[in-house]
Amino acid sequence: MASKRKHEPEWHYKTATKKMSMCYSHFMNLFYDLKTCIPQDILRLSDFTIRDELVDLFSEILIRNKKLKIFHMSHMVLGNDEVRSIAEALKHNIALGTLELSDCGIRNERFIVIGKSLEINNILEILIISHGQIRKEGANAFAQALKVNTALKTLTIGWNKMGDEEIKVIASALPFNITLQTLEIYWNNIGYEGAKAIAQVLTVNTTLQTLWISKNEIGIDEALKVNDTLVNLLGYHNSDEVDRY
Repeated sequence: MASKRKHEPEWHYKTATKKMSMCYSHFMNLFYDLKTCIPQDILRLSDFTIRDELVDLFSEILIRNKKLKIFHMSHMVLGNDEVRSIAEALKHNIALGTLELSDCGIRNERFIVIGKSLEINNILEILIISHGQIRKEGANAFAQALKVNTALKTLTIGWNKMGDEEIKVIASALPFNITLQTLEIYWNNIGYEGAKAIAQVLTVNTTLQTLWISKNEIGIDEALKVNDTLVNLLGYHNSDEVDRY
């Protein structure tokens, strides 16, 4: 486990899974401390497996700690129980503004429970979930959340193996959303039909400012250009070499 430096601007505890058994007791103590006290408002956790004993602590940290604003988790093994714990805590959290779950094994059913929590949470402004897998059911849960959530400003769901069907479901929620400013759906499997769905909703959505769709197999319709609010369309390196405009 990396030691905490006195002048480090954030806490970043990183430990390899194979070393976890040697420091687990200390790690449990750390999580108990985090429930009520943390010296900074940013916490980064990476590269280890969450054991059963920590599931409830995850929830308590997000519910009881009122200083934590940014929580990054990456390259971790999160099972159904861990994701449900995080999702349940989001329903009650009153402080967290950014949550990142990168390469944490978030699959379709886990997207569903997170999506449902976003229907209730109106504090979180940035949500990043990458290197997982979203199917239509998970996309539908996020779409329903986007229709009622009034806090989320940035949604990053790149590298999640979404195809046209999934992105069409997400796009269907955008006409009803009044707060989302950045949507990042890069490195998925979006084709022409998905691009067409996005283009159509952008003719009526007036809040989205940045759309990142690079590394997809898409063709961009002219309708994308009629949206006066869209500032950045990051669509380069697609199969048709779309330029940024």
